[in-house]
Amino acid sequence: MDAHLDIEGDEFIFHSRGGAKGRASARNIDYGPALRLLLTRIQAAGARVEGAWLDTEEVRHLPLEARVILERDEFQARPEEQFRLMSGRMQIFQRPPGSRRGGSRVKKVRIRVGQKARGADLEGILGVRWTAGREQRLPAHDLNKVTATHIRNAVERLRRDPASAPGFGPAREYEVVVDEETRLPPKAVFGLAASDALGFSVEPADFSGGAASICHRLLEAAGYPVVAARKPRVPLMLEDDLAIVDEAWDGWINALTGEARSLGSGLLWMDAHSVIFSPRPSDKRADRTDIHLGGFRHDLSVTISAPLKGADANGLSAIARDASGRRVLIRQGWLRGRPEVRGEQFRRLTGLTPVEVTGGTAPTVREWYIVADLDKASDEIAASTADFVLRCMEARAAAKAGSGVPAPSSPPLTAGEETGGTFTRKAVTQPEAEVHRIHGEVWLRLQDLLKSPGPRLSKLRHQAGYEVDGVIAGAEGRILLEIKTGRSAADVYEGVGQLMLYSSMLGLHDHRKVLLLAFEPSATLVEATRSCGVELYSYAWTKTDDGIEVDLPNGFLAICGSDR
Repeated sequence: MDAHLDIEGDEFIFHSRGGAKGRASARNIDYGPALRLLLTRIQAAGARVEGAWLDTEEVRHLPLEARVILERDEFQARPEEQFRLMSGRMQIFQRPPGSRRGGSRVKKVRIRVGQKARGADLEGILGVRWTAGREQRLPAHDLNKVTATHIRNAVERLRRDPASAPGFGPAREYEVVVDEETRLPPKAVFGLAASDALGFSVEPADFSGGAASICHRLLEAAGYPVVAARKPRVPLMLEDDLAIVDEAWDGWINALTGEARSLGSGLLWMDAHSVIFSPRPSDKRADRTDIHLGGFRHDLSVTISAPLKGADANGLSAIARDASGRRVLIRQGWLRGRPEVRGEQFRRLTGLTPVEVTGGTAPTVREWYIVADLDKASDEIAASTADFVLRCMEARAAAKAGSGVPAPSSPPLTAGEETGGTFTRKAVTQPEAEVHRIHGEVWLRLQDLLKSPGPRLSKLRHQAGYEVDGVIAGAEGRILLEIKTGRSAADVYEGVGQLMLYSSMLGLHDHRKVLLLAFEPSATLVEATRSCGVELYSYAWTKTDDGIEVDLPNGFLAICGSDR
C-alpha cells in the first residue's frame, strides 16, 4: 500500500495524504485503507490502543489532551467505527491560530499502542516494512537515554556558542524557553544532548520533533518549557513580476484540482473539504483562469480572479511574498453583491484578521486577507482555501439575513415544527386554488414515525434566520436532513448546497448528510450526489380524499432507527 508511518517506541505516526492518484505530487494515496488495516491488525493482536491524536505541524504546539481524536475506550469499537470517528473529528478539528474548522479527513496522526506493543514488537503487530531508501529513526529506548544533565549541558553549550550544533537550523515552529531573554531551537538542544548520551553524532533526521515527541517530553521533563516560536509581524509585499504572479497562480489552481475530482459540467469537488468549485476563463485576461468556489448558490459563493498585473493593489486578488520569499495568495475582504460585505462587517462575520500589505498604489486603503500559503503542500493549500471560502459563504448568509445579526459561529436555536394541510394561492394570472403543503406533510409523517421510544426529530435554526429541515437522532449517529418536494437538478443542487452550508453554520460537521427527494431523480444526479458525501433517498406521495398520504423509503427509516 502507498502509505507511510514512523515508529517511535510504542507509538506510530501515520502520515497525511496529499495530491491525487496519478499525479507527481501524490503521496500516501492509500491512507484510508491502510489506516483501517492497521487498526484491524492492532485489535486482532490483542494489543490495546491508548489513544490517538492529531499530529500536524499546525497543532503540535497544543497539549495532547487538546487534540485528541480518539479516546482509549473508543478503541474497543470495531476498527471501521474507530476509523469513522477519527476521520470525522479530523475534519472538524480546530486549526490554530484562530481557525474554526479543519476540513481534511486524511491528516497526520499519532497513535499509542500498549500491552504487547513494546519496541520492535509494534512493527510486527502492524505488519509493516521499512521502505527501500528510507532511513530509520533512532528507537525510543536509545532516545530515552538522554537525561536532564545531558540536556542542561547542551543548553549551556548553545548559549555559549550558537554554532555548536552544526546541521540543526534555527527554531521554526517551537522554541525552548531558557530564561526571559534566551530561547533555543528544541531539535538543536536535544540533538546535542543525544549525541553526548549515545556517544555518536545525532543528526536532525535521527529523531522527530513536535509536541508529542520524545524530544519535547524529555526537554520539558528537564525543566525547559517548549512553546510556539515567536514570529515577528512582517508586512507582505505585493509581487511586481507578472511572470512570477502567473506561475504562483497556476500553482494554486493545480493544487486545488489535484485535491479534487470531476462532477461533470465543469464542476470539481474537494471531498476532504466539502467545497465545490469551477475553473472559468477570465473575462479580463484571455490566457488566465478564474476560480468560482462555494457551490451551487451564486449568492453565497466566492470568485477569486486572476491578477491582471504585478503589484496590482486595485485588484480583488493578488500574489504577495514575505521577507523570506514565501508566496501567498491574498484577496481583499470585499464580497460584492446584495448585500455587499466589507470592512468591519467582513472581519466580524468571517472571524478573519487582515494582514499588512505593502507595494503597489491604490486610491483607497485596502484590507487584504490570506487565502493560502502557496509554498505548502497541495492538501494544505486546498484546506486553507476551503476555510477562507466557507467563512465567506457564512458571512454572505448572515449578511443576507439583515444587519446586526450574530456571527456565524453562534449556537443554533430550536425552530418551530412544520405544518401540513393546505393554503390558498391567490388569483393573479391563474384562478385561485387550494395548494397542499407537501413539505410539511412529509415532515409530520416522519415525526409521527420517530416518536417512539421518544421524540427524535427536531428542527434547528441559525440566529441569522436559516433553518434546517431536520436533525434526527438516528440508529447509527445523528442525521442532518434536507427535504425537497421535487426531483429536478435544481432541487438537488439547492439541497446539497444547503446541507453543506448548514453543516458548517450550525456546527453539525459530524452529522450524516441526507437529502430526501420526491420520487427518484436521474441516475446521473444520484451518483453525483452520493459522490459529494450526501446520502439520497426518495419518497412518494399520493392525494387521497383525506389529504396527502406520504410513503417514506425503508432504507431511510432504517438509518433513522424506525421500524415503522
